[in-house]
Amino acid sequence: MVESTAPELVDQIRGLVFGMALGDAIGLSTEFMKKSDVVKTYSSKFAAGSYTFDDIVWNNHNRRWARGDWTDDTDQAILIMQSFADEELVPSQEQTSAESPEIPTSRPAQLVLFARRLQ
Repeated sequence: MVESTAPELVDQIRGLVFGMALGDAIGLSTEFMKKSDVVKTYSSKFAAGSYTFDDIVWNNHNRRWARGDWTDDTDQAILIMQSFADEELVPSQEQTSAESPEIPTSRPAQLVLFARRLQ
């Protein structure tokens, strides 16, 4: 396994989160649709090789969101990642002395620590 530097790891984590959110936002346009309905509704856009948020066809399910919005699936995934990143990063009362290592306060730094614990 090749180890990533902190900036590379942050970039990889951001890519993961952005890719998940974009996939969720695009997937919302077909969520709960039958495959035959997806083909009928979107096949011309897929065949043309282009598909944007402007191409989303509203239905009773997805009209509750703004174009390009993600669903609660992404919200929940982000909250889970934040809780993992926050795990053991809040100093206890015993760790409040000056000798305690500094706890990162930025979300990217916390995610880097989280990603390192996964190795």
